Amino acid sequence: MRTLWDDFGDEESWGILLVDVHNAFNAINRKGMLWNIHHSWACGSCFAFNCYCHFKMLVLGSSGNDITVILSCKGVAQGDPLAMILYG
Repeated sequence: MRTLWDDFGDEESWGILLVDVHNAFNAINRKGMLWNIHHSWACGSCFAFNCYCHFKMLVLGSSGNDITVILSCKGVAQGDPLAMILYG
């Protein structure tokens, strides 16, 4: 990391994104989670479905026309107050 920063840190169009992809929140299967929530917490299942039925998009772009889209297809969002309920 230090070497990359030393090489590119002074450029304005450069950055680093650190992502923790190996944790329990990211490993959960959304379809299975929503199925279990539907049967164990019927009152909250509609809200959980609306929060997690679609893929979340992370859009990365630059000053040019190059745009990269990363889809979040698994897991729950860290920091979401509902995440601990859905994970448990």
